[in-house]
Amino acid sequence: MPNTQTKTCQSCQNSFTITSEDIDFYHKIQVPTPTFCPECRMIRRMVFSNERSLYNRKCDLCGKNIISMYDDNVSFPVYCRSCWNSDNWDPMEYGQDYDFTKPFFEQLKELKIKVPRSALFQQGQMVNSDYCNRSSNNSNCYLCYRANFNENSMYSHFLNDSKECLDCLNVQKSELIYESIDCVNCYRVFFSQECKDSTESMFLYNCINC
Repeated sequence: MPNTQTKTCQSCQNSFTITSEDIDFYHKIQVPTPTFCPECRMIRRMVFSNERSLYNRKCDLCGKNIISMYDDNVSFPVYCRSCWNSDNWDPMEYGQDYDFTKPFFEQLKELKIKVPRSALFQQGQMVNSDYCNRSSNNSNCYLCYRANFNENSMYSHFLNDSKECLDCLNVQKSELIYESIDCVNCYRVFFSQECKDSTESMFLYNCINC
């Protein structure tokens, strides 16, 4: 086996190197070496987990208009949260025997096309927060993703236990935060990053108790 291989990504056309360890691994599991670079492969994997693109569509069980991370052209059924959690359908009906004469991923694809999916990933009490995904126990929140136990917040990602936050990323246990990243236990902090236990401040970086 060669020590390394250099290939051109079929997507972005950039060159990338495959190490000898990776080549040995691909040979061991009897698969060809990749034709996409690591970054393009990561993008393709992340596309599988959509959370920010939301659509208007109907629930395939009750027929109500809903907000969903799946558009109305997908090949599988999509249920609203109420129907998904109800006893109006039986998940056991979609069980199927494994066929050892067919490839595993082919059978997995067949199963995923048949089984209904929840329109959004939401848990707990979601009050007036229909446009939040992968979230739980939010109240009056809009376009917040991977956000839990928040109130009156908008346009944020990885927001938890916070209130009155806007345009934030990875903010925890804070209040009145705007355009800030990686802040914990802060109050009225704007345009700041990597701060903790700070109040009434702006344009901070890597600060504590300011």
